[in-house]
Amino acid sequence: MFQPEKLKKLREDRNLTIADAIYEFGKQDFRITRNTLENWEEGNTEPKANDMANLARFYGVSVDFFFNEKLIDL
Repeated sequence: MFQPEKLKKLREDRNLTIADAIYEFGKQDFRITRNTLENWEEGNTEPKANDMANLARFYGVSVDFFFNEKLIDL
């Protein structure tokens, strides 16, 4: 399950505002709106696979970083 708080923490750890992040994403041809990023960080929506890959590349993490380590309870 996607963990929106991890996405928000990555941004905050780099001292980026949402506007700063949007600007930096755009410099890498990854264009999203402020509303989109806010919705992802609040858990209202989840990034699609290609957006998740762009986020992971921008922040220098694997796509797996955004998900629970434990996927099922046995």
